[in-house]
Parts: sequence; C-alpha cells; structure tokens
Amino acid sequence: MMGQYRDYNDIPEDEFPIDGAMPVEYWYGEIEQYEWFGNEPMNIDTNLKEMDPDSWRSFTQLVWRDSSEIGIGCTRNGNGDLLVVADYDPPGNVPGSFKSSVLSLA
Repeated sequence: MMGQYRDYNDIPEDEFPIDGAMPVEYWYGEIEQYEWFGNEPMNIDTNLKEMDPDSWRSFTQLVWRDSSEIGIGCTRNGNGDLLVVADYDPPGNVPGSFKSSVLSLA
C-alpha cells in the first residue's frame, strides 16, 4: 500500500518526534480484528458494509509476505495532530492474494 495514512490524535506534542516502532506496534495490534488466516477475506471491494477492512488493513499490509521494504514518515498538522505515512514495496493488500500472503502464526 503506497501512501498509507494514519492520524494519532492522542499522542501528546511532547512525544514528538516518534520512532517508527510506535505506528508499527499499533498496526500490528490490528491482528485481533483479522479473522481470515488460511482463507481469502470476503471481496473487500463489494462487501464493505459487512466487514470493516480499515480495522485490519494496516496489519495485513505490515505482514504481507512479498513486501520487503517500508518507509515511515511523521509530522504534525496545523491542529497538532500526529500524521504518519508508510510506503511499502512492493505494496500488498492485493485482492485474491490474502490467503498466500497473510500467514498465520502457527
């Protein structure tokens, strides 16, 4: 996923700058929302009302088997909110490839 964007409104300004570990730990925590290890999730393009891919899409991109590089940048916007951008190469979250690219822990 190129240009992944997240905001973290609850990070105090005195905790800036941050290192890349904070957003990575946050995104990995989405594992709790991902239910499809060993299977393909429902079609994320047509079933958005039946599932919430935003609750796990950062996790699946983070552990995507073929993604070998990640770049993370962060800044504060005019409201003081922390903004984090991550670029992955090659990008993941490819429909039809979740079963073979998001592997279970066991």
